[in-house]
Amino acid sequence: MERNDWLDATSDVDYDTPAVLPDDDMAARERVDWHIRQVARYDQRLNELEATFEAEIARLRARLDMLAAPLRRAVAWHEAPIRSWHEALMAQDASRKTVHMPHGSSKMRTPTRPRIFLDDEAAVTEWAREHHPELLRGPNVTALRDALDIASTEDGYRAVDPKTGELVPGLSAQVPMPTWSLDLHPGDEF
Repeated sequence: MERNDWLDATSDVDYDTPAVLPDDDMAARERVDWHIRQVARYDQRLNELEATFEAEIARLRARLDMLAAPLRRAVAWHEAPIRSWHEALMAQDASRKTVHMPHGSSKMRTPTRPRIFLDDEAAVTEWAREHHPELLRGPNVTALRDALDIASTEDGYRAVDPKTGELVPGLSAQVPMPTWSLDLHPGDEF
């Protein structure tokens, strides 16, 4: 459909000027009813236009995904040994967080603080009421992380009260995993 097919090419209405209603009540009611019909008509055409474009966008996204898949696999294939190599360097020397090469930099960061997840708010609140009432403004995960230790258990990592050694109910934890990124130098010819 051409651009004008979505609007009436034969319409003599100037949509850049405000619509004016007649002074006569009966004529105004008829004109308002006409405007309502036109709104419904153009709204339907607008929905059809948007659906046509959404279908085309979906088709283009599918085509992009198909064409980009081998490129993404190639990038992942090339990144894997870079990351493994950098992890081996980090195992030998933890300060080697960034390794600069002629065409880019490999960066690896390991968060220093574990993550804590609120699995059962009621259990955590009950525990905090007894052991750490200062946390009762509502379970504050940051304050909990600061106040607790992390222990490895059969069920994974758990939060432990360092004062009592008690496993805190309703919390689970995750030891931070290293993140890795590769920065390419802009403008390099490959």
